[in-house]
Amino acid sequence: TELAVSNEAIIRQMEKLQKPSIAPVKETPKPKVFSRGEVLEEYLIALLLQKGDKPILEKVHPRLEANLLTNPVLERILHLLVAFYEKQVFVSDVPKGLIPTIDRLYLLDVDLGSNNEASSEIERIVLELRVMLLRRRMEEVASLLKEKEKKGDGETLSNLEEKFNQLSNQLHKLLNRSPQKTS
Repeated sequence: TELAVSNEAIIRQMEKLQKPSIAPVKETPKPKVFSRGEVLEEYLIALLLQKGDKPILEKVHPRLEANLLTNPVLERILHLLVAFYEKQVFVSDVPKGLIPTIDRLYLLDVDLGSNNEASSEIERIVLELRVMLLRRRMEEVASLLKEKEKKGDGETLSNLEEKFNQLSNQLHKLLNRSPQKTS
């Protein structure tokens, strides 16, 4: 009996069987690597969400200067927390885009028992974030100093040197005030 299949079709099928079939390997996305500052910022907001109360927030809030938090989402959540303790309105004011971040931070494992422990941990994190902010500012001023030295701009150079010295003194005071030295 003869099959109604062409020789070309048989040859193609035989070639398919001879070629090893390799399934495409899906590349697993590499997890995002967070900097120490980003981790500390998230931890701070998680602590404030979970363990924070009005006295803790009132104590910490004045020390949270502008640009301390580099993540605008976390900055917005902090402002919502401050507004919550001032007006007692939070859930209705939260933009839908912030809810997943708030949920994730609220569920973050923060193993601190008492409010005193939480308060001292929050103080430590704020201090470390302030040190990091001062170091960032010092790096910015140092790069401007190098740029102005090349151009020979004397007046701006002296202003930048003064600014660098002020930042350096602030950093020195913070590091000497800290209970444990922050590197």
